[in-house]
Amino acid sequence: MNTKYITEMNSIIAEWKSVCAENVARTFPGEKLNKQEFASKSWTDIISATYNLMYEPSDERRAYSTNCFILGMAAGPTKLRGFDRNPDVYLFYKKTFGPALRCATSMLDEGIYIANPGDYCVLPGGTPYNDGLPVSLKYITPRAVEMHAVSKNPDSYKVNDILFSKHLGIFIVRSVPELPQPALDWAAKHNIKVY
Repeated sequence: MNTKYITEMNSIIAEWKSVCAENVARTFPGEKLNKQEFASKSWTDIISATYNLMYEPSDERRAYSTNCFILGMAAGPTKLRGFDRNPDVYLFYKKTFGPALRCATSMLDEGIYIANPGDYCVLPGGTPYNDGLPVSLKYITPRAVEMHAVSKNPDSYKVNDILFSKHLGIFIVRSVPELPQPALDWAAKHNIKVY
């Protein structure tokens, strides 16, 4: 097990969230946000809450602005420690999350998002995505998606949610041993054989 690298990645993710929470609280002083509580949330919840602070729901054009804002508030690897600051951690990150990141990159390149709040999409085993392992996508905002990517690497399950962005779209990447039950329920309802 790569405990040292897992701990380092989780520490970096926590640092990004903490800085993001601090900056969001400063931007919206009237909301009196509990910064510690805000920073402890998932990226999915942080993005949803920030989007709702900024705009009316379901405004696609403004979703780009929210994503820019979130990425700026989190400062990203250029202003904070990034996974690439330690070559060993970066190699672990790329090896462990490579299939999920390639999947997210491909979808962001193709402009694939989830259209409606509360919606899921399941890409079953055998697709060209995620090395043929199942993936579920869940709506966060019109230009942000939560992705659960099935992995056979147990180390990956211990890393917190990863904020990944390209073309001003955001994917929150989580590595899991199997898809979450709501995604499996969605797949069953739509006659999609996941495995």
